[in-house]
Amino acid sequence: MLAPALEVDVTTAAGNRWSASIFGGRTGLTQSANSPNSSTLLCVAGGIPYLILVEKPDRYEVLPIRPVREIIPVIDAKLMILVGYTSLLAVGVDGVKWASPRLVSDGFSEVRVALSRVVVRGVSARDNMEIEITLDLATGEAV
Repeated sequence: MLAPALEVDVTTAAGNRWSASIFGGRTGLTQSANSPNSSTLLCVAGGIPYLILVEKPDRYEVLPIRPVREIIPVIDAKLMILVGYTSLLAVGVDGVKWASPRLVSDGFSEVRVALSRVVVRGVSARDNMEIEITLDLATGEAV
């Protein structure tokens, strides 16, 4: 069930002001952040991520990952990596850039960005061991 999890007050570059109650889940991250595109705002409310057009807040997108547990900004690549329990979602200047498949069985033990790669570690139930997977930062493809 969704409940108000985040209140935001925004003043745009054009001087327009608006406020919103952002609904979210009961678990996961609650945070707002500048997105790689200055015309959008990323809000995560109780693990549910929204990408909101700053000048038109009634135009927003609920992003396809939940619950979000962490946001990793990658400034040089103009990306934000949203970390769920078992998958990742990259948000770029034009919105969602890529989404990974399920990478681990039950939560990441580590997610880090190194140069042009995203490295994740976690348990694979199929292999019955901890695994490390490296993804290309630009495409989300395993390398």
